[in-house]
Amino acid sequence: MGERDWDPNEWQAHCTELLTVHYGVRVQVFPDRVNGDGGLEAYVADEGTAFQCYAPESPFGVADQTAKQREKIRADTKKLVDKPEQTQGLIGETNQIREWVLLTPTFEDKALVAYAGTRSVKVRQDAAHHTWCSPDFRISIHDESLFAVARAKLLGAQANLVLPVSAPVDVSVMRASGEVERTLDDTLQMKFGADRSVATRPQLLAQYRDETLADYFRGKIEMARLLREAGSVHQSVVECAEFVFSGLASSIAESDDRPLIVVKSIREQLTALIAARLPHLGSDLCARLARFYVASWWIECPLQFEVADA
Repeated sequence: MGERDWDPNEWQAHCTELLTVHYGVRVQVFPDRVNGDGGLEAYVADEGTAFQCYAPESPFGVADQTAKQREKIRADTKKLVDKPEQTQGLIGETNQIREWVLLTPTFEDKALVAYAGTRSVKVRQDAAHHTWCSPDFRISIHDESLFAVARAKLLGAQANLVLPVSAPVDVSVMRASGEVERTLDDTLQMKFGADRSVATRPQLLAQYRDETLADYFRGKIEMARLLREAGSVHQSVVECAEFVFSGLASSIAESDDRPLIVVKSIREQLTALIAARLPHLGSDLCARLARFYVASWWIECPLQFEVADA
């Protein structure tokens, strides 16, 4: 077995970092919180290469590990075939998948490679009339050694992390000095108050409001610092935020969850994306920047929230 026992979520995040360092903006990573990832974790259009990351949970030896990896290949490529419109929508109208890669911490049975070849033929037959499927479609299996250079860069970046420089913000002091406009308080009071479970708890509502304002003002300091000292990093953070927040309004409209729950999920996605795109930013700074964008969204979004059921 491999040197490290990877948690599935940690492996996915690790692979996303490797792909982002290796391909840069050429790779499109697909979030999986809403309706799953459709059998695709990431896609590189100019290569026609799709990636799926998978670490078997607590396999009992090589045979069990191989069986789980084999089933992952079958189940996820079946998603591509069964939902051709979704698959095409993810990769782009004119694009195709020429190679579907399973990234896994380790594989130790050559029978898995043979199965990938057999499964490739099956997918080509079943998806012969699907525009997403290249006539040369094939499945391959790799570990992280495929991205040895990117991995080395990640390891080197960990010794040169960019950390937050701003101190925590005391909103009550800022409010007393007139630095917090009354309209900001009113806006957040109205939006958080639309959630009945919060509106009926004044102390919780005030906590949400003040924490959001603190995230907003502290994040502005960090973003201004990045713009001044590292313009390309600042631009990458902006691009990450634009990507994650582009579908937020529709996610709220389509979800049965309260907006507060949906936005929390978005914050987690943005934190992970920033960390993957910019691995030299410390985890605290990635989280701080994500919280800034969430706070900005609460302040600036034009949505009128309906009162949720108690």
